[in-house]
Amino acid sequence: MSYRLDRMANARLSEIPGVIPADFDLDDWMSHSFGIWRGEEHDIVLRIRPHAVERARGWRFHRQQTLEMQTDGSMLVRFRAGGLQELAEHLFAWAGGVDVVSPVGLHHEIGRVINSMMYRP
Repeated sequence: MSYRLDRMANARLSEIPGVIPADFDLDDWMSHSFGIWRGEEHDIVLRIRPHAVERARGWRFHRQQTLEMQTDGSMLVRFRAGGLQELAEHLFAWAGGVDVVSPVGLHHEIGRVINSMMYRP
């Protein structure tokens, strides 16, 4: 679960310590998600269209991503992570510069987001 400081109200001190386990590794924990959302992990493959490759080289989609240039000038970005909803929402900012190769679940999530934005009088 994540919390937003700007939405907290009536915060109070407590005598109950909030101590993380000694073997907790935040970097490892975050490596299983896209952004802050967690969920079932998927093998993500994104095709960056040639006109967006320069921008993508300066962007880190995931800390464990790999980049593969293609003969057509596009680039594949691969990583494993959960958080398909956050990833789907992020991809709208690429304005047609990214194609989703896999997983199919990400295609479905993008469709769900689009559907949720449709006006229905």
